[in-house]
Amino acid sequence: MRIGLVLDILDEEYQISMYKGMKKRAEELGIEFVCFQLEHTQFKPGSFIYNFHYNNLLNVDGLVILTAVITDHYRLHNQNDIQEIWGNIPVISAGQIIEGIPSINISTESSMKKIVEHLIIDHNHKNLMFVGGLENHKDSIEREQVFKKSIEYYKKIIPDLNYTTIRGNFTEGGAFEAISSYTKKKDNLKIDAIVCANDNMAIGINKYLKINKTKLISENCAITGFDDIPQAKLEMPPLTTVRQPMKKMGTIAIDSIIKLINGEELPPVTTIHTDLIIRESCNCKPSRQNKTEDVSTKTMQKNYLKSEQMLRMVSHMCQDLNYVYSFDSMNTTLEKNLELFDVRTFCIFLFETKPPYFKTQNKALEVTPLYIRLDSQDITKKYNKKINIQDFFETIQKKYGKEVIFKFLSSGESIIGCTIYKTQEDDMHQYLCSMITTVAQTILRLKSFAEKEKRSEFLEEEISKRTKELIEANNRRIQVEAEVLKITEIERQRFSTDLHDDICQRLAGISMLCKCYSTQNSPVKKEQMEELTQLISETLQRTRQYAHDSYPVDLESLGMNNSISNLCNSFKQQTGTECIFEWDVPSENLFNKIEKLNIFRIIQEALHNIMKHAHATKTIVKVIQEKDCVIITINDNGEGFSSDNSDFKKGVGLNSMQYRANQINAKFQIKSIPQKGTTIEIKMQQK
Repeated sequence: MRIGLVLDILDEEYQISMYKGMKKRAEELGIEFVCFQLEHTQFKPGSFIYNFHYNNLLNVDGLVILTAVITDHYRLHNQNDIQEIWGNIPVISAGQIIEGIPSINISTESSMKKIVEHLIIDHNHKNLMFVGGLENHKDSIEREQVFKKSIEYYKKIIPDLNYTTIRGNFTEGGAFEAISSYTKKKDNLKIDAIVCANDNMAIGINKYLKINKTKLISENCAITGFDDIPQAKLEMPPLTTVRQPMKKMGTIAIDSIIKLINGEELPPVTTIHTDLIIRESCNCKPSRQNKTEDVSTKTMQKNYLKSEQMLRMVSHMCQDLNYVYSFDSMNTTLEKNLELFDVRTFCIFLFETKPPYFKTQNKALEVTPLYIRLDSQDITKKYNKKINIQDFFETIQKKYGKEVIFKFLSSGESIIGCTIYKTQEDDMHQYLCSMITTVAQTILRLKSFAEKEKRSEFLEEEISKRTKELIEANNRRIQVEAEVLKITEIERQRFSTDLHDDICQRLAGISMLCKCYSTQNSPVKKEQMEELTQLISETLQRTRQYAHDSYPVDLESLGMNNSISNLCNSFKQQTGTECIFEWDVPSENLFNKIEKLNIFRIIQEALHNIMKHAHATKTIVKVIQEKDCVIITINDNGEGFSSDNSDFKKGVGLNSMQYRANQINAKFQIKSIPQKGTTIEIKMQQK
């Protein structure tokens, strides 16, 4: 059988005492016992901690929930609230009464009445203060109500009896701050007795009064607490308080949950009574009752020195963890310090960062081992992959003892992992809790560093990749510019050759005819003049064609649509190849002068290449708009070329088209399949 205890955190005596009582009884009965520390994590449907508990991943047969402490953070009013989180696991409530759940409750009413009676009747105090805990805490509310009812009862006998209340949130610091605020208001009631809802707040107020003198608190003010934690008897003066039998409640809780698991019926509520412990803080003199619990000076010194030593060790360990730079160095630091703490079993596991956390079929929880110390041996390196935490937990229970502590590693509402540990001394829990909190922060810091390094490596790779691309682009640009210079020279050479071989020869012929006609004796005949006129007309036509080829004036006069259409018609007449032109752009104003010229030249060059190389029977030229993009395609059904034909790809014509596309920030793409044709595509993003 495996029993679980669910509480807040093992860092204060109330919860540690409950844990000790259950642990001792579990050892006597030979059953497995696991303690779950929740801290302030929230149960939200779909969250990790919710799924962990609802799915009962560590296979407990029954749970004891210390509701007196965890209801500060969770809404647990009835059986439905319990089952919503823990399903149908047999459950016992300890510390508060939960409707529909067998509950073990400590009755504090009679002891609180006795405290008030003792202060009023035995010590004649008239002005009392109650220091409460959290505003909605059930125990604090109940104790305050008993305090007020008792005051009202005795006020019938003592009319000048008065009281006031403040709230200290169950902590030393909270009570210190609350009493400090109270004493700053001069018109407040002058207090001669203070009743606190727990010992921690009484100790906090006692510290304040030792440091500060105030007219609102009498010099010999009585102070009482509640719970009787070990420090209560070590206070100066020792603290009058109410002793809650937490160890006894732990024993009864184990016996009750076993009966519930075995199908036995339990009473709705099992009540345990408290005892009033009178010491010197209420201005009583030491009594015989107190002599049996007097702590010797040597014992006090020993406890003090041990506490100081442990605090120093925790402080040094936390400082060491603050400077670790890797998970390996963190593990080394843990190993060294856990040896000093004599903690022989201590394991850290990381959870997945995003849901789903569990396999849906068998509810397996796979975790990443970060540090594993078993029986004083660091065996982390044996676990180099994810493991099933249920299987690992079973191994721990069987091989290394029946009692295990389970604590989540959390930061805010984020659950990053968990620890499973065992300690030889129960007094170590509060120190280990502080250490584990630092471990969680260290893990988050190291993970953040790792993510930053990974991000930095990614950025370096991207920069390197981008730099390479820029270098390649620059090299291509240099190559294209060289090709453009080459093209320009070729065009100039062709132009000058054409002028020399064509226009100049024609003009020379005209000149010779004119000279011949001027020297002949007979008058120039009509036929001679017609011949001369024809020659001049043809020369003029050829000159105009050269001028048009140099810069297509039609782009300005006829517009881009008509200019490309004329170009396609001219191509069809020259080659006899079917040439279809499609224009589907709403306005020519989409293009500026440079864009028009470069698009025209790209189409002109593409048609020239088709005429020269493709041997096509059909060509389609399209200029269309899709959303915010203009797409120009020139497609033919010619011979095409292979992708490994690097000579063709390096040709002057293709480089010229690529260059012109770059000039207008357009994407240039060419696709060709042998024997099926070629498609050239230019995409322009519209502004």
